[in-house]
Amino acid sequence: MSESNIPKSFLKDHTKIVALIAQLSVFIGFYHWIGFLIGPILIKIVCQNNHPELKEFFNELINFQITYILYYFIATLLCLVIIGVILLPVIYIVWVILMIIGLVKLADNNYNYKYPDIIRFI
Repeated sequence: MSESNIPKSFLKDHTKIVALIAQLSVFIGFYHWIGFLIGPILIKIVCQNNHPELKEFFNELINFQITYILYYFIATLLCLVIIGVILLPVIYIVWVILMIIGLVKLADNNYNYKYPDIIRFI
């Protein structure tokens, strides 16, 4: 089946499904910290040619994950001076809230959602 025979609505929904899978794949990180990055990076590599409109979305999601891994690492080091014990759960709760906000924005077809307070590496 050629691409011209595929209805545009299916392609639009397929793009949304790919973005949702990428967004939800970060929850692999609950099993291992590197899982926060593996899911979005693998999906970006596999789907970047088929969905060029999601390039900015993938970059934003990967930057978000790298930034929060960095925040978590710094808070872990700060556990030596007690303040990290307070920061670790706060960082975790903020991460979960921002992931949920990102999912809601994605459900509204907002692929250009910018996460607050992240470092843009990519």
